[in-house]
Amino acid sequence: MNLNYEEFKEKIKDDIKDYMDEKYKNCGVFIRKVNKTNCEVDGLNFYNIPGLKNATPTIYVNNLYEEYERTGNYEEVVRGAAETMEREIESFNKEIKAELLDTSRLKDNVFFTLINAEQNKELLKTVPHREFEDLAIVYRWNLGNDSLGTYTNLVDNDLAKKECLTENDLYNAANKNTKELFPILVKNMNEVISEIIFGDSELSGEMEEE
Repeated sequence: MNLNYEEFKEKIKDDIKDYMDEKYKNCGVFIRKVNKTNCEVDGLNFYNIPGLKNATPTIYVNNLYEEYERTGNYEEVVRGAAETMEREIESFNKEIKAELLDTSRLKDNVFFTLINAEQNKELLKTVPHREFEDLAIVYRWNLGNDSLGTYTNLVDNDLAKKECLTENDLYNAANKNTKELFPILVKNMNEVISEIIFGDSELSGEMEEE
């Protein structure tokens, strides 16, 4: 079996639930275009997930296909994708508090990030944003944190409309929240370079000077 990308995409969408726990058999599966920073990819998502509201993990089909091309083993790839999806769903259920998935709290948890405006023209058509020199300010919704990092969702036009938030509303809220969620930390370059090379380990005076 030698699948091209389009064939692979449709097949894994149809097959992935067959490799997952029975409790996910009634979930829907869909693939959507995802405008990530500087590129567009295919994201595989579930809906009607037991216990999850307003959230769905995403697996990027492009990455799965690269793995398939590398190994030639479709079953191994789809099995790995199923395990990843189950693990991500369980992580959402364990780590993300239900109240944080309540979209009415979006304004309390929104922050902004900067992206390249020219390279993300298509993405910017779908999200509230404002220009900043050759960049664009876009808004993300902080869902919570665990040991692996921070869970966030990009705020698109549909979500902003649902919560009756203008771009100016989002900017004002994010201007306050970003500083609280991600406090500014100033370090000199010696400290930064030392941490990159040596991590958090204690350095001797001679090594520190060097």
